[in-house]
Amino acid sequence: MSDQTPDTQDDQPSRPAFVRVFENLRRRPSRSEHFTVRNLEHTVARRRPARRGKRQRGDIAEPPPVLDLVTDRREDRPAVLRALVRASALGPVWLLPEGIPEKERQEAGEVPARETGEAPRPPARRTTGWSRRWPWPGDTDAPPPGAEPVREPREGTSSGDADGDVTTQELYELLERLVDGGFAWRDDQPAAPRGRKPPPPPRFSQVRSLLWLRRCNFQVIRGKFSEGTGVSEHGTLLNTSSTQVEVIRALRETRLDSALKRRDELLERAERAAEDPGAVTAPSRWELLRSRCTVYWRGLARGAAGFSRFVNAASRVITFGAADEKILTPLSFVFSLVLAATPFGVAYLGLLAQQADELVSLLVGTLLVTVYVLTVFFFLLPWRPYLWLNRHRYVMDLDGRGPEQSASPGGRGRHRAHGVHLLNQLNNLAMDRARINGPIRPPGTHQIAVNALLDDLHREYGAGSYRLRRGSGARPVLVYDQRRLDRVGRYFVWLIEQERLRRAFPDPLLLVQVRDAGLGPLVEGTVDSTRNEAMPEFIEGGEENEEEEEKRALEPVRSWTRRRYLAGVLGVERVITRHIAPLPEGGGELTRRGTPEWVLSGPVLAGLWTGGVAGATAVLVLFGMVFLPSLAQASNPCVQDGVWQPQGITRKGDQCVGVTDGAFVFNERLTEVTELVHEQNKEVEASGQPYVTIAHLAEFDVVDPDDPSLSGSQGELLGLAYQQGQHNRIKDSRYPRIKLLIANAGRNWEHSLVAAKEIVDRAEDERLGMDRPIAAVGFGHSVVPNSNAIKEVGDASITMVGTTATFDDVAQSGAREHSEFYFPVSPANTRIAEQSAHWARYGVSWRDADGAERGLRPHQTAVAIASGETDAEGGPHEQYGPHLAREFIAAFKDRGGRVWEGAEGLERDEYDGQGVLLYQNGESETDTTYEQQLERLCTDEDPPDLLYYAGRSDDFTEFYRRFTRTGGEDCVDGRMTILGGDDVSKFVSDEEELIGNNAAYHSVFYTPLAPSGPWGGPGGRPGGGDQGFYRDMATLQEELFREDGQEERSAPKTEFPSIAHAAVASDALLVVSEALPTTGLTQEQLAEKSPLRWVGLDRPPFLRTQEQYEEQRDDLHSGIKGIRNLTGVSGYIEFDAGNDGNWYDGRMVQLVLVGPEVVNPETGYEQRQHVVQRCGMRNANTIEPGEECLPLGPGIGGRPA
Repeated sequence: MSDQTPDTQDDQPSRPAFVRVFENLRRRPSRSEHFTVRNLEHTVARRRPARRGKRQRGDIAEPPPVLDLVTDRREDRPAVLRALVRASALGPVWLLPEGIPEKERQEAGEVPARETGEAPRPPARRTTGWSRRWPWPGDTDAPPPGAEPVREPREGTSSGDADGDVTTQELYELLERLVDGGFAWRDDQPAAPRGRKPPPPPRFSQVRSLLWLRRCNFQVIRGKFSEGTGVSEHGTLLNTSSTQVEVIRALRETRLDSALKRRDELLERAERAAEDPGAVTAPSRWELLRSRCTVYWRGLARGAAGFSRFVNAASRVITFGAADEKILTPLSFVFSLVLAATPFGVAYLGLLAQQADELVSLLVGTLLVTVYVLTVFFFLLPWRPYLWLNRHRYVMDLDGRGPEQSASPGGRGRHRAHGVHLLNQLNNLAMDRARINGPIRPPGTHQIAVNALLDDLHREYGAGSYRLRRGSGARPVLVYDQRRLDRVGRYFVWLIEQERLRRAFPDPLLLVQVRDAGLGPLVEGTVDSTRNEAMPEFIEGGEENEEEEEKRALEPVRSWTRRRYLAGVLGVERVITRHIAPLPEGGGELTRRGTPEWVLSGPVLAGLWTGGVAGATAVLVLFGMVFLPSLAQASNPCVQDGVWQPQGITRKGDQCVGVTDGAFVFNERLTEVTELVHEQNKEVEASGQPYVTIAHLAEFDVVDPDDPSLSGSQGELLGLAYQQGQHNRIKDSRYPRIKLLIANAGRNWEHSLVAAKEIVDRAEDERLGMDRPIAAVGFGHSVVPNSNAIKEVGDASITMVGTTATFDDVAQSGAREHSEFYFPVSPANTRIAEQSAHWARYGVSWRDADGAERGLRPHQTAVAIASGETDAEGGPHEQYGPHLAREFIAAFKDRGGRVWEGAEGLERDEYDGQGVLLYQNGESETDTTYEQQLERLCTDEDPPDLLYYAGRSDDFTEFYRRFTRTGGEDCVDGRMTILGGDDVSKFVSDEEELIGNNAAYHSVFYTPLAPSGPWGGPGGRPGGGDQGFYRDMATLQEELFREDGQEERSAPKTEFPSIAHAAVASDALLVVSEALPTTGLTQEQLAEKSPLRWVGLDRPPFLRTQEQYEEQRDDLHSGIKGIRNLTGVSGYIEFDAGNDGNWYDGRMVQLVLVGPEVVNPETGYEQRQHVVQRCGMRNANTIEPGEECLPLGPGIGGRPA
């Protein structure tokens, strides 16, 4: 065998050259080849030389050329057709006309001649169980292949003599046979390996939707309308919603009829197979089941199409505009009148009208949503298969009756309008036919049929479309025997090339024409670029004003650019011609099949997908639940759970500041207390009762986790949690519950403004309802940033109750007066300093149970030491220590005491000149530390009698240890007395054993704001006057800090909260609890359930409006301002509105001794802390009778004002 051209002879007779050319053309370019060619084009576009390789520009251009195979002998054509089909293996290949004629197959020696003269029957389709190569092969009304007689030209005549008019019906029937008839290899399929099957055919979604539209009964649809309503004067359907509904209904009827016909055919075939098993192949059970399910499903779709009439009518009537005009606006006006005219005494009528308005709005909204959803499902979605018509608008311009009637108003750009118009054209006999090279161009219904086929093929086999179960290695091929091709087939091939020339779109279809040398080619080599005047995207509009001379001048340029572009897309020649010499007998290598491209079968693919999805899910779950949260939490300290930073939390460097309801833990030491607050908050929210939200601002971030200042904040939080539980448990239902928010001001309060602004933002957010903060507590550190936070919160008119801040001007900002919204629970620095100086100057006698004197002796000389810390910019920061120390020294001097003179001559940052030594933290080389101050103090020849410590608790730990080891006998032997302020409470509570061991020489006196235990309770018994607070605190600590399985607390004592701070914070929230106004709601209003609240669209009636919030906020402020006759753990609580800063001068001040473990005469127990003297109001009418107590001011404790 040989494959020859006029000029060459094949050197490899074992592999015909035309087969190699065919295989090269049908091979689909890979993704890497697309990438390589694109890179080449981008490189050359910049006029740079591209790299050399096996690819050049244009190698993968589509559409591919037409392969023209010319045989020297007429009888060789069947063998060539068979060779092309077998070379395609399992690739997408079609053959026109279908099959090979018996006569020529007999001449070729392939099959024996039939003895009977009956026409050949197309072979039966083979189907196996669960595997179907074609979807619904009998689901059409197409005539069997070969129904039209073959019209061959006579010898010596032109092929054009056989060309006549082709109707739309004939063209669509041919297209239907190609789509439903299957590939040419279907009757000679090789055996599939295990777990493999042939690639599934294309879906042909556009072609099938077009064929279904053609089968619709146009006369039935048109008969449902009268002229002017749905039918025009020309008898065509108008583009209306009713018309579109009827078209969908007709489509559903057509599909159901086809499914019924298919089911009946399968049942009939099953009966025939049962009667005569050898006559026909019985359908599988899967085929029968599938046909029944299809009938059932399409029956439901037909019923839904009938319901769409009602949906269409309802959608025209029930619109938002109509509902607003007819219902919503009038009823809202009526309800507004009812609300305005309702007297205050019958306010429930107004509330009823408001809820009725909300209910009507909900019902109208539900009705509108229902209608819109039904419109989508019953009107819009059925037209979804025809969205592709928007890309073929040229059909709308080919009506033939003028543009004013070619489409209904508003039809352009809408696929539903295009579908109705296309249905009109499919039934327009005036534009029903065309021929090859006819006087008029083909109708739009012909063009759209061919383009739908090319679009479907491009979607499945075009560039960039690679599917998992689709054979992707070959282009689709249409092989046609030109001598046997009838006029419809010839017209179809010609129309494909014409549409390629007209639109210049890419498509993967490879045309192969097989002919003998005596017949001219159907597709010629030259490209007629002048057939179309312009490309489809070119619009002639806008040239009316151009002069004829200008048009003539531009036309050659436009014509040349169009020809150049078409040459680049379609090629200078469309045909590659190969001449085939006479073939040997038997076919030789022509019978060899190409390598099949199998795909995974359904069960194997399902198994792989299941395993892959399970593996991917496991990886994603592992990544999402372990690695991603771990990565997020490792990179962001403010992410504690999941991968997102909680709302209300802001990251500042390595700190997390902001506001939380307990879901976020600012410090590990606060975990137990924070969880307690969170649990109580959730109980409040779940109760359904009205509640108010109170924010607590404190410092929850420290460098050293053992810093006593953190114990103070921890204690405040514990006291607030305790008082929150007490309030929510004891208060009756007339009062709102309390929900706590925890706000972190950051390390050294440097981000207090961030937390304060978050509190204010929440208070101003009306959407939060009861979660809007109505008051705030805390602010327990006398530093400048805390004063700024107080100003920020006070400017929002939010009431604040201070805890342990004692600086007199802590609520003052600049030259302004003190904030009227800040109410301190603790005594002021001035009161503490004056009473402490009085005790230090004159002494306080106190004897233990054995009669031993252990009180504070009188002192002649004193010096104070305080922290002089500044902020990062060197500005003022510390307020508490320097002010308390100066006030103490001033009061001590006023009573005849002397200031230690050993500090004279020091620098201003070391000594303020008023008897106060200043120290810094030592971060700078120029800082003066407390170690240096102690060295100077303890080694002086004439040291003071008393050292007043006004520094912070975190510094006192090392300060005390160094004091006992520094200098001579005055410090080491304890001749110098240490008197501390209130901030050292946490240290002396934790280290009372350390101080007790040094009690003989280094006892410590200090002035706590509240006792740290029942040792401070008056009444001669443990817990007297503390309302059981310390007993409850001990129980609560045992519950919080005891690990599972342990009977006692497992954490070291230094990690426990400060009970003194807890007592003060509990008293602060007690003030809020006592001043809270009632909710103002009746039991009926509280129990009422609004329909909108069921779906989360309505908030509870309490604090729902801005007016309600402001009323509750202002009433709370008035209640706190006028609070009287309230005794807490720390003593009697009252606020003096006449005193700038709301300080109450009658607050209790205590002098406590820490050291010797002796029996306390008040409690009867051995303890290390003893109250030496108390001064101030114990309750509303009892003043502590201490001998060394300063007299209280007028108007306090019943004293005349």
